[in-house]
Amino acid sequence: MIQRFATPEARVEHRFALVKILEEWLQSFSTRDEPLAILEKARILSAPVLDIAQVINHPQIKARGAMQDVPHPGIGSVALPKTPFHFSDTTVEIRSRTPLLGEHNEKILSQYLGYSADRIAALTQSGVLVQEPLVKEFRERGEIQ
Repeated sequence: MIQRFATPEARVEHRFALVKILEEWLQSFSTRDEPLAILEKARILSAPVLDIAQVINHPQIKARGAMQDVPHPGIGSVALPKTPFHFSDTTVEIRSRTPLLGEHNEKILSQYLGYSADRIAALTQSGVLVQEPLVKEFRERGEIQ
């Protein structure tokens, strides 16, 4: 074994040289599966680097129920990661999508502060409150309340 890579400490000390060697070795193959097969045969733990779509559709992610489709106005269903923790007596779910900016302004201000619709509209017009233009569009189309 080459002495400069013989121990974890030595590999850290010479990590840039090690990265260069590994990158050159990996790039010498025409497919990503070739070096993975060699590493597996040598019983060296390894795995491919996956892109987002590959991760979302990976059998292990599906088996663990790690993703949840959440409906979102304007774009449809979005796959979102759930918490990685599993509990024996509790179902872990995403309860709702992330609201649009200012989507709940009217509900919160009227319910908790008693503001009128006119007062909320004035605060929005003056720039004190902000609301994405999509909120109005999605309400008109019935995609949000």
